[in-house]
Amino acid sequence: MQTIISIKALRGTRGQAQVRLDDGQSLWLGCDLLAEERLSVGQTLSPEQAEALLAADQVRRGLSIAYRLLGYRPRSRAEIEVRLRRAALGDTTIRQVLQRLEKEGLLDDAAFAQFWRRQREQANPRGRKALLFELGRLGVDPDTARTAVADVDEVTSACQAGRRFARHLPADDPGEFKRRLTAGLRRRGFGTGATHSAVEQLLAEGKVGQP
Repeated sequence: MQTIISIKALRGTRGQAQVRLDDGQSLWLGCDLLAEERLSVGQTLSPEQAEALLAADQVRRGLSIAYRLLGYRPRSRAEIEVRLRRAALGDTTIRQVLQRLEKEGLLDDAAFAQFWRRQREQANPRGRKALLFELGRLGVDPDTARTAVADVDEVTSACQAGRRFARHLPADDPGEFKRRLTAGLRRRGFGTGATHSAVEQLLAEGKVGQP
């Protein structure tokens, strides 16, 4: 058994404290965990208890990182996992953190993919191809990504995106207007058919080339 001989909270350690044991070992644990476990000077710990405290503290650290990221916007499972690995957390800890987040309903790649699609549709429309690429880059598996974008109305989205381009294109040159608008929509992942339909609609709306 090991006996706690001192507990000292240190500045600049993000709420951690040094728990010194009589065998010379020190445990670095979060102050919230210390309070929850009611650790005190003179208390004895078995090696197994010490290891369990360290493991619990790592999970708490991982959850703190994940909650902070999720406070900005929803995240894919892969995004959270990458960030936890950057924090040098072990595989077991990462698995436990991800399981906890899933149980709390904070990690759901299907819901995340829908969120990403809605955000794009509202702020910066993209075609299915571009959306699939972005979701893949964020770690969403292909089947989940395809389901999320399956019913995207590409013509409507292309028109929405194209209207922003159209304001900055030459209204007196239909050929140049069409060329540059087509290129802009294709760069945003819109298919040939949707791009053509959107360009024709915007040409009509803007009466390009007409006096």
